[in-house]
Amino acid sequence: MVGVLRAPDGPGTGSDTGRGPRPGLDGLDRLMADSGLDVTLTGEVPRDVGPAVRRAAYRTVQEALTNVRKHAPGSAVEVAFHRSGTAVEVTVANTVDRHPALGLPSARHGLIGLRERAEQLGGALSHGPTPDGGCLPHARLPLGGAAHGP
Repeated sequence: MVGVLRAPDGPGTGSDTGRGPRPGLDGLDRLMADSGLDVTLTGEVPRDVGPAVRRAAYRTVQEALTNVRKHAPGSAVEVAFHRSGTAVEVTVANTVDRHPALGLPSARHGLIGLRERAEQLGGALSHGPTPDGGCLPHARLPLGGAAHGP
């Protein structure tokens, strides 16, 4: 998974696996439905941004939902999109977990990969606890994405 998050996009870059189209915001509804979590979506999902930004936003949601399943199963999740100036912001907030965590190891590679992807686009990723004990990853991605970004 870390290789997927860190891989640049496009033919000839080593990330073109020939396994079909890469996931993007068009697959967001299915990702949330298949997560097995109580997920709500707020804000408008940006459809008019570049492919690298769409993939980065999708991967942010994907990694956050994976982390909720591992570390806070049974919690409610809110995926939110917001346009702010020249950027799209993606937050994935979860409530405190209602069931014991799965106890799976975590080296935080997913978050590191997401931060690297956001930075390559000229954006940023932050994360931290919510006041009620949940977690809140937040990505700020430029609408156009950096010219050299994935």
